[in-house]
Amino acid sequence: MEIGGKSKDAEGGWKRLLVPLMAITVMGGGGGGFVGFSLLGPRESEKAEAAAVETKESGADHSGQGAQGGGHGGEHGDTKGKEAEHGPKETRAQLKVRELPPIVANLGGKERSWVRIQSAIVYDPHELEHVDALIPVLLSDITAFIGTLELSSIEGPDGLRRLQEELNERASTRSERHVRELIIEALVVQ
Repeated sequence: MEIGGKSKDAEGGWKRLLVPLMAITVMGGGGGGFVGFSLLGPRESEKAEAAAVETKESGADHSGQGAQGGGHGGEHGDTKGKEAEHGPKETRAQLKVRELPPIVANLGGKERSWVRIQSAIVYDPHELEHVDALIPVLLSDITAFIGTLELSSIEGPDGLRRLQEELNERASTRSERHVRELIIEALVVQ
C-alpha cells in the first residue's frame, strides 16, 4: 500500500463497479426510451388521424356543402359537392327530439305496481314526415309491453338498461327503422 496514494484494490473495485453501472444506465435509458415512445406513439398518431378527419370534415363544411346544403359547388358539377350531398345522412343538425306524452301503466306480476315513463324519440324529420301519426302507435305498444313486465325485471341498472334496449327496439320496429332512439327521461314505479 502506498502512503498518500490509492491502493490497487480500491482502484480495481471502481473499475469493477463502473462497467455494470454503465451497462445498467444504457439499458435503463434504452428501455425508458422504448416505453416512452410506445406510450406516446399511438397518441400522436391518433391526434394526426383526428386532425385529418377534422380537416376533411371542415373542408366539406367550408365549401358550403355541409348538412345545410347551401353553396353552389354542386350546381356546377363539382365532384366534392356531390360527395358532400351523398355523405353521411345523420348529422346533429338533421335529427330532432320529440317528447312523448307520459305513459302510466300497470306492471304485470303479483305486486300489481304501476309505472310512469316520461320519454322522447330521436328521429330524422326528412325520413319520418308523419311523426304525429306514429306517436299513438308507439304509446300503445309501450303500454302493452309494460303490462307484461314484472317489477323485478326493471329493478337496478341492468333492468333499466334492458328496458331501454327493448323500448328502443320496439320504437325502431314500429317506425320502420326511422326512429333512431327512444330515450327514457324519467321512470317512476309505485
